[in-house]
Amino acid sequence: MLAKFKSAAIAGVASLVVAGVLISSPVMAQDNSISESHIEAAKAAVRATKSIENFDNILPDVAERTRTLFIRSNPAMSAEIDIAVNEAAVELIPAVRSWTA
Repeated sequence: MLAKFKSAAIAGVASLVVAGVLISSPVMAQDNSISESHIEAAKAAVRATKSIENFDNILPDVAERTRTLFIRSNPAMSAEIDIAVNEAAVELIPAVRSWTA
């Protein structure tokens, strides 16, 4: 009986602590609007520092790993896998370029 009371008391105290933390934490509205000039300044900073060059090979690397994985799974379909992976990679190029433009 005492064990049930202790676990109920601990659960009650824990729920009060959690509720207190949630209630006492400040809720702040954030302004999610970012001006076009800020975006352009950020892009200029990225281009100037060449910090995005490390990511240039991600798409070709992922395409090659995908191709290898699927060909290992089904070598008889290697030609179809090559075509499908190449088409998917080509479709992703405009999206990747939009991030760096």
